[in-house]
Amino acid sequence: MEVRIDKLHIVARFNYRQTRAMFKSIQFTGGNNNYKYTKWRNKGQTYYAILYLPENLYVRRYYNVMVMMEYETLKDIPDAIKTIMRIQGVDWRIKRIDLAYDSPTPVGRSMPLITGNTKVKQAKENGKKIKGSKTYYIGSMRSRARACCYDKAKELLENHQVQYAGDLTRFEIRLKPKLSEASLYDVRWLEMLLDKFIWIPDMYALNLRKVELDILKKIVRRINFNWKGIKNKQRKALQSVIVEHKIDFWKIFNEHKVELMEWLWFAMFDLEVTG
Repeated sequence: MEVRIDKLHIVARFNYRQTRAMFKSIQFTGGNNNYKYTKWRNKGQTYYAILYLPENLYVRRYYNVMVMMEYETLKDIPDAIKTIMRIQGVDWRIKRIDLAYDSPTPVGRSMPLITGNTKVKQAKENGKKIKGSKTYYIGSMRSRARACCYDKAKELLENHQVQYAGDLTRFEIRLKPKLSEASLYDVRWLEMLLDKFIWIPDMYALNLRKVELDILKKIVRRINFNWKGIKNKQRKALQSVIVEHKIDFWKIFNEHKVELMEWLWFAMFDLEVTG
């Protein structure tokens, strides 16, 4: 299974000296007397933004600089981002990180195990469920950890006119951690948030009997993946199998950590990291 950082927002609180160093090096292209920003976009594909003194007065108590990056940005770090990340003494924190896990399997075969009061929503348009859509969201908009599962091959075709050969399911985990815990330089805090999700990419690969597989297919057809009406013994046995074969998101991230965080070394030192 492949994983990549799809979106990354980092923040820091610059002191007077660090702020002066930033303004000497970067030309902000928009804003007013207080709020300032610089943005760069290349044909809608590569994007980044640097914000100084965000308009929200509440967040200014915690940070006054935000850098917003996407997957393409991390592949080729812009000079402006390198410049501010090389200012000494800055404690960068992760405000948001989206991790995209891709599986070469049909989205209709994937299945989450929903526990507790976790909210699940199907994709909607104008308040109505999209016919034929298998996209679903796990967690509320305000959750520190939220996920979205969808047909990535279909999305590539419809939004980017890219024909992907085969099936491709994306399970995208969107994390908004507490800033006090979310160090950019030591990301072990990710494990606790990633472990909140129990998900299998292909229920057909669980080697179940037909009657057991039919139960899982029945649950997948339900809007919120609930287990109502399933006998207690069957429920416990099947849920145990799902937990046993779930994707270990933290383990996969750790296995790819060098390449995922390589952008940071390029940004700060122009060094290439090797395993």
